[in-house]
Amino acid sequence: DKWDKYIRPLVTGSAFYDLPRQNQPVDLMYLPLSENWPVSIEGNYKKSWWADEALSDSYRQNLKQAFADFAKHLVGINGNLSHSLPSALTQTNFQFYLNNKVYYREKFKQSSAPWIFDEPIHIQDFMALKWYGQLWHEAVDSLNADNHLCFRGDISYTQFGRDILWGITDIEYLGGNNPQKTRMKQDEFNQGRRSRFAEYGSANKISDSNLQPVLWQLTAWSRGACGVLPWQTIGSEKCWEIGEQTALFYPKGDDVLPSVRLKAFQYGQQLVEYMVFLVKALDVPEVAVRQWLINRINLNDTINKTHIDDAGTVQFQDVSMTKLWKIRYEMGQYLSGFGVKQSL
Repeated sequence: DKWDKYIRPLVTGSAFYDLPRQNQPVDLMYLPLSENWPVSIEGNYKKSWWADEALSDSYRQNLKQAFADFAKHLVGINGNLSHSLPSALTQTNFQFYLNNKVYYREKFKQSSAPWIFDEPIHIQDFMALKWYGQLWHEAVDSLNADNHLCFRGDISYTQFGRDILWGITDIEYLGGNNPQKTRMKQDEFNQGRRSRFAEYGSANKISDSNLQPVLWQLTAWSRGACGVLPWQTIGSEKCWEIGEQTALFYPKGDDVLPSVRLKAFQYGQQLVEYMVFLVKALDVPEVAVRQWLINRINLNDTINKTHIDDAGTVQFQDVSMTKLWKIRYEMGQYLSGFGVKQSL
């Protein structure tokens, strides 16, 4: 009931009744589920590297039932939404995301994770994620006809996990993406398994070019990603005076204000939408439009890391705003001939 009170207006879209996005739900939402809620892990864990040995049968059964109950509730909310909008816009994607880490216990006594769930490193971490992911699918797959209930993983070290999470994670957010990680996702796709992925990292510094968010999105899309995620977005009260790399939103009392960099992310998202329209208009595989984009501009990137575990900031060279404007203009002209001008 408490969750519904605060979350339902966002999921139904009623929170936006007086805005241009009237009654359109949020696209994405984390679920409050964790290794310690709604079923406590205390008393249900015995020391072992491996989740199937460490976690009790009662914990497994109770958590599975909790997943199923939550899924039924979420499907009920989505099913009651208005159908005046396209179906893709009337349902929120809900993510079950384990983002705790065992070594947080060094500073935070309330940490409950026995493994590194977020950015897993060791084989036992990946196997623990697999245990929870399999339990999630056992509980929700029969209710998840529209695939709006997702098991998510944030993976920095894809190479360490190999194929352990193939067919388990519905979506992975890859830190420091590179050709090896993209190839591994393509291998997973070629074997008919789930393979949606996005990229995460840091936005550009305030002193650097705001082309970075635009080009990051184009590069990610050209690799087959479905999105990008700046790992933090909210600045502190000091960000008005001292530049903060994470401040995509500026706090102002009880309100927040968008940064110029946030608008750059919006511009990049719009460019990707043009690409999607182009794929549909030409009726060609997405990879063909990706290659056309790569041939038009230099999307070669480098990842700047401040330390070994940093997801990094993607950086680019030799691309100007003029080149991006020309590409957008050409696509707009071409698509207008297909009668989709109004949609754009």
